[in-house]
Amino acid sequence: MDIQRKKPQGSWQVAHTPLQQKPSNKKRISIIKTVILILICSTIIITATVAGFFVWKIQSVQNKIVDTQDNHTTLTQNVTTIVKSTITNEHTPLKGEEDGRINILLLGRAGENNPGKNLTDTIIIASIDTQNKKIGLLSLPRDLYVEIPETKSQTKINGLYQYGLTNNTKNPTEPIEKAIEKITGLKLHYHLIVDFEGFKKVIDTLDGIHVDVPKDIYDPNYPGPNYSYETFELKKGFQELDGQTALKYARFRHDTEGDFGRAKRQQQVMQAVKNKAFSLGTIMNVLALNKLLDTMGEHVKTNITFEEINNFIHLAQSVDTQNINTNVIDAWEKDSLLRVSHVYYGPTRVFVLVPRAGHYGEIRERAKNIFNLKNLEKRKEEIAKEDVHILIENHTDDKKTAQKIYTFIKDDLNFQNTTLKEMGMPKNSESIIIDLTNKQKPFSLDEIMKKLEITKIATKNSATIPTETKQDSDIIIQLGQDIITKHTFEQNSLEEWQNAHQEELFITIPQE
Repeated sequence: MDIQRKKPQGSWQVAHTPLQQKPSNKKRISIIKTVILILICSTIIITATVAGFFVWKIQSVQNKIVDTQDNHTTLTQNVTTIVKSTITNEHTPLKGEEDGRINILLLGRAGENNPGKNLTDTIIIASIDTQNKKIGLLSLPRDLYVEIPETKSQTKINGLYQYGLTNNTKNPTEPIEKAIEKITGLKLHYHLIVDFEGFKKVIDTLDGIHVDVPKDIYDPNYPGPNYSYETFELKKGFQELDGQTALKYARFRHDTEGDFGRAKRQQQVMQAVKNKAFSLGTIMNVLALNKLLDTMGEHVKTNITFEEINNFIHLAQSVDTQNINTNVIDAWEKDSLLRVSHVYYGPTRVFVLVPRAGHYGEIRERAKNIFNLKNLEKRKEEIAKEDVHILIENHTDDKKTAQKIYTFIKDDLNFQNTTLKEMGMPKNSESIIIDLTNKQKPFSLDEIMKKLEITKIATKNSATIPTETKQDSDIIIQLGQDIITKHTFEQNSLEEWQNAHQEELFITIPQE
């Protein structure tokens, strides 16, 4: 009997397959190349996407912030600018760059929903020395009394932007730019205007700034919302400030230096913002850059185009941003260039600041030398060495103004060996300087000529002068009627000016 054996159901069968060979070196290299290619393509795509987004973003922001009709550019132009600068590393020179100096007007205004929303209480001229790679900041006070361009009216300088918005819609910054060019003797190439809210948002986007506070601050009357007051307090030393605190620090003025101390703090905050904005952490932070662009679109006005922004970034890479020369035009010290005076608007006496010399010559000299302020100090040293003796002869009927000029020369300019003599008749219409040293004391002679704006010069050989006068004097200043008109403002004290600020007396801008 044959017994048939069945295979047990569910039994495992072992499949015999040949062993797999390891990939060859060529295949491994091919895989690596593929991975690298994918990574490169991904990087290019991501970079192009981000770059494209920012080009679009900047184009959108530019349409909002550029406030002059001639400076708008198209998206195509902006893309062309980026491609050209990337491939060729070339750029069109910025305005003023080929002359060695770029001047940018920086204005800070309160903004919407704030009292005096278009009054520019922050006025700074930022200058870039393109040859020596230096930066200078010059602050002008908001109470500087100026002529409204192309009118016979005058006002405080902080009202000129509002005047421009009302009377010059094509270029609202033109009135204040023209006034500042006249005051400083500088050609302004660009302007940048930011409001309080934008100021705060920029600093918050940068995750705050670091500032060395020089002294304790305590102000129980800091302006709050809806015309209220609140307490602002900050301790001396290195502090990290958020946007709100930085704004209070920059605006606070109830200290011993008043508005002039505020101008110094504004420059300090500005340097801190610049350092943080150009740090590697900010430049590489896409989200931060996006927020900064959003803030600019909402709170900034400028005439800087996209291409010029790109060029400024290139320039910033070579400029020494750590050592910035700063100066504040003020009335705080004995040798300050401004003095407190007043004008009347109806029955109201309003305090203003005017140049102590009766003209803008000293301010222009300071602006010109902002990168080398030590040159002005050396000049003072040379003047002191000459130890000049000056006689002022008043050939006018105005004894009060002659006394004012005498005080200006002796006390403000520090020519201690100065005397004043009333000459009586005849009266002179034109002022003249008589040099009895035959140009042996050139620094003193040049200083007097510039500060008094007297161009007519005579020598001891061409003028009839008593012998005793020749022996006692080096330089004679004969005052004529032409110089009297430059010194018509009456001088007030700093205390009066500060008290007026407590009451916030503003000048109404004349509407032409």
